[in-house]
Amino acid sequence: SYYNIGEVFLMMGNTDSAEVYFTRVMDESPASTNLRPVAYANEGLGKITLQAGLEKLAAQYHQKALILRKKLNDTRGIISSYFELSRTYLNLKNNGIAAQYLDSAFQHLSKLEATDLDLVFFELKININEARGNYAEALNDYKHYSLLKDSLFNLEKTYQIENLNTLYEVEKTQRMNQELEYQAQMSENRFKNTLVITIAFAVGLIASSLLAIKVYRASKVKKRQQEELQQRKEDLEKTLAELEIKNEDYRAYSYSVSHDLKAPLRTISFYTDTLTEDWDTLEKTEKFRLLEGIHKNIHRMEDLIGDLLDLSMISQAELNIQELDITKAWTDCLAEFDLENEVKNRFSFQIQPSMKANADHKLVRILLKNLLSNAIKYSGETNNPTVEMGISEDRAFFIRDNGVGFDMQYHSKLFKPFVRLHTESEFEGTGIGLSIARRIVKKHGGEIWADSNINQGAVFYFTLC
Repeated sequence: SYYNIGEVFLMMGNTDSAEVYFTRVMDESPASTNLRPVAYANEGLGKITLQAGLEKLAAQYHQKALILRKKLNDTRGIISSYFELSRTYLNLKNNGIAAQYLDSAFQHLSKLEATDLDLVFFELKININEARGNYAEALNDYKHYSLLKDSLFNLEKTYQIENLNTLYEVEKTQRMNQELEYQAQMSENRFKNTLVITIAFAVGLIASSLLAIKVYRASKVKKRQQEELQQRKEDLEKTLAELEIKNEDYRAYSYSVSHDLKAPLRTISFYTDTLTEDWDTLEKTEKFRLLEGIHKNIHRMEDLIGDLLDLSMISQAELNIQELDITKAWTDCLAEFDLENEVKNRFSFQIQPSMKANADHKLVRILLKNLLSNAIKYSGETNNPTVEMGISEDRAFFIRDNGVGFDMQYHSKLFKPFVRLHTESEFEGTGIGLSIARRIVKKHGGEIWADSNINQGAVFYFTLC
């Protein structure tokens, strides 16, 4: 029971409470008499220390859990320990040892029936093979991973159909390009033949005039065909870019369904089971606490689904480019937050006047709202919090705050869906706001990047072409 409570707190991001209950397991279950709970507690402490960045200590805990589970001949527990050790050594950048532990996990996994746990193992193995440069093995693992995921989620079938349709259009465009190139070559050959014959039989001013007319017409046809060919190439590049965006959306959807949406569902299931089984014996306050936990996790699922729908809407939306007053749009977004007077009085909001751009009004308001929300959230605990927007010397828009900031070594992960640099217990959120911002900027043909130092605030820059 202590372990189960600790596991729930760990799912909720409350690592301090989780550590207390895991330690109780260690104190009240001597290893000489009861190995199983001690093994689970060591694994739980390993997960907590790994989240805290103490990879070597996490490895020690997982090693202890592995030894105990081998004594118990607990196949599923052994697989779990090998998996956590592989994840830990991957964080330590020791890909060789990580791969060895993962191979051991797969050897034991063959003794069990396939479950959705196999997806987690395949994902980790793909990451290790890519890190070691084994791209052929990574591709093969990804094929197995995709086949297994087909049996778990029907969502991929829809995207396969869309990708096939898109690939058909790409192939059709390529065939049309080849036909245009052939026609252009034939036209050029006819032009050369006509030029030779005309020169050979040209007599006087009339013949010269006819030749000039033919040359002009042939050049005009060739120029038009070259323009059509160039347009076809641009259409092809655009189609390929749209295909890449669809694939990126699919990966975000699949990741959310297989990971982020499962966590609140597991917590809700645990709370409802507890209420169902122990309703008559539970205190009234405990019943309210469990119901509040269910309500909180339902709202988290609603937020995740809402963000997924926003990301999908942005990918499919058609741009409506008009002149936009960025300064007014910022002011309107700030008013929509409906901040309490106490919060408004603490914050200092600064905006450069008369900023304008040619962009889609609706999408840019979503962009500004996400970046403004981000700045307010991460500078809320700072003394004299300040949020500023303006235009830099190189004509890029920027939003600056004096909040907690972040380590620039994680900059590459900043705009990926569902990746967060802070725990949910520190700052609430779904981890998709900056992904939405990046998608809007990319749709306008611009770029977005950030600069920051820990506890020295952050600056987000973006352009709108």
